[in-house]
Amino acid sequence: MTLSQRQAEFTRLMTRLKAWAYQQPLIASGAMYFKTTWVKRSLEKQRALVAAGTSKTLGSSHLEELAEDLQLYWRGGEPIWSRKHYVWLGEEAERIGLKWGGRWKSISDPYHFQYAGQRRKK
Repeated sequence: MTLSQRQAEFTRLMTRLKAWAYQQPLIASGAMYFKTTWVKRSLEKQRALVAAGTSKTLGSSHLEELAEDLQLYWRGGEPIWSRKHYVWLGEEAERIGLKWGGRWKSISDPYHFQYAGQRRKK
């Protein structure tokens, strides 16, 4: 599968996840909402995140546009940082075939969703 095909599959799965999320009570009622905060990331930005300790890898799926970070917000615009508020979204992401960063042991990243299929060999 080409990178373009993997990106298209990832986009399809993320669209499915977001459509599902919009139907859930907290989003549907307007009590919370979400925004995409990262998809494409440059190698320079990734190096800076590793240097700052907020990422553990220079091989991020964001470099190939195979990852997306979703930030949840309360109705008034306050960002939601607690992992417990992302579990419902992460579990659905895993159910439909995505990887969820909230399961990682080395660094918990509950805002991160990525393509779970084969990535290009470096």
